[in-house]
Amino acid sequence: MSIDMNVAGNTNSVLGAIQTCARINENNLVDADEEDLLAVSRTVASATTTTLTDASGGWLVNQWAGNRVVLTAGSGSGQTRTIASNTANTLTITQPWDTVPNATSSYQIRLNDAIRMDATALGIPAYNNNGTPTNASDDTGGIIAYSFDLTYPAGVSIASQTSAQAGVTVLTRNSGSSIFDSSESAPESDGLFRAGALDTGSGIPESGSGVLSRLVVQSSPSASTAVHPLGLSENVHVDASGVGYAPDATNDKAFIAINTACVVDSDGDGWSDAAETMIGTDPLDNCPDSAADDAWPADINNDTFVDIIADISVLTNNFAVSVPPAPARHSVAPETPDGFVDIFDISRLAGVFAQSCS
Repeated sequence: MSIDMNVAGNTNSVLGAIQTCARINENNLVDADEEDLLAVSRTVASATTTTLTDASGGWLVNQWAGNRVVLTAGSGSGQTRTIASNTANTLTITQPWDTVPNATSSYQIRLNDAIRMDATALGIPAYNNNGTPTNASDDTGGIIAYSFDLTYPAGVSIASQTSAQAGVTVLTRNSGSSIFDSSESAPESDGLFRAGALDTGSGIPESGSGVLSRLVVQSSPSASTAVHPLGLSENVHVDASGVGYAPDATNDKAFIAINTACVVDSDGDGWSDAAETMIGTDPLDNCPDSAADDAWPADINNDTFVDIIADISVLTNNFAVSVPPAPARHSVAPETPDGFVDIFDISRLAGVFAQSCS
């Protein structure tokens, strides 16, 4: 199972394009990697100069504080205001309406400081009740149920979650699907979101790779400035025979960078995940286990120790050479390696001279 950060402009149409970090600037605006996400679209029941009441309501107290209310039709159409607070059915805004809405008005609540996140299943075949290629009666290939736990930092909330959105969720991609969603209710902000779904449709409308669950993750002013991990645990897929399994994942965690850049160093070896991907070392391994294990960018010969002969001097042999023909392992600087071996690369290794890893 993997996490795909659905940032602005990315609708996750290609599951292989996994983005593992997205930026949120906590400022009640839509910027950085945030998306202009629609949360509510309804009709106004009544209003005053600083409030809007929706008879349907059903909200948690201050659930929408800091977000925007937009009048989309009728009296006052076109106005946008920031929500100061809300009760179960009434929004209070920070600035009075120029034209007070009424029962002819339609409105939307749109989220600030939020991104979408998809939990996806990759590399799972879908036999769709037709059996495997070698056994026509074997329907153990696809998914009929799943569950996972998502951990997230303090000051962040899960604003919404869907396991049954047509065209998004893997279980609904086959005819005959009927999804029972056992996920926790959103919004919630306790740091642990438990999600799950079961296809109770007739037959075995199994499905393969796709989006299992789409969540909207939102920051609040209490979230600390940092690159925060989001983690998947207890994840399992169930096939048509009732067997549970956890298939290989592209990644099992992602990050949200709040009020800072997405510089993620998962293994703590001093090089970001993005840099290690370019260099060709493992971003989840900070130390080689063998001479063939490219783990730490500073350790060119993978002997767990940075020295002159086996590491730094190797770079000098390719000084002023581009990648290629120089190996990608030799371009280790700057933060985003520039594909050229120069003094900056040598200086980067000299900075960890005589250091070892374990």
